[in-house]
Amino acid sequence: MTTAKQLHANRKNAQHSSGPKTSEGKVQSSINARSHGLNQAFDLLVSPEITVLQTLFENDGLSEEVAFELAQAHCGKARVRRARAQAWSDLETPFEDDPDRSGQRALAILDRQRCLNRYDVKAVSTLSKLYKQAYSIQ
Repeated sequence: MTTAKQLHANRKNAQHSSGPKTSEGKVQSSINARSHGLNQAFDLLVSPEITVLQTLFENDGLSEEVAFELAQAHCGKARVRRARAQAWSDLETPFEDDPDRSGQRALAILDRQRCLNRYDVKAVSTLSKLYKQAYSIQ
């Protein structure tokens, strides 16, 4: 249970952390979670491969729902692969503005790869679970 003293301190501290003040800070804050787009839902108009994969799975005897889930999981894995490839290609691009900062950029890209690993593990885990359910694999 929060005491009255803690509640007062929390409210006082909250006044100091009200988000970015400058327009540059607000722009940066608005794109924080969009660095790779892996959390975004699939748009079937932009991802027609989902429909193709779903049809293939349905032809293999799976229900429409299970086929759709498997197709989405495969496309999710492909998105992670593309994001990883993009991160590595960013590393190969010369840093013409300031060559001394290329080491910092390499560390940032390696950190990005580490973060993408979480999505990769999740995609593989989801695919494994769906295949086991769909084909009754133990």
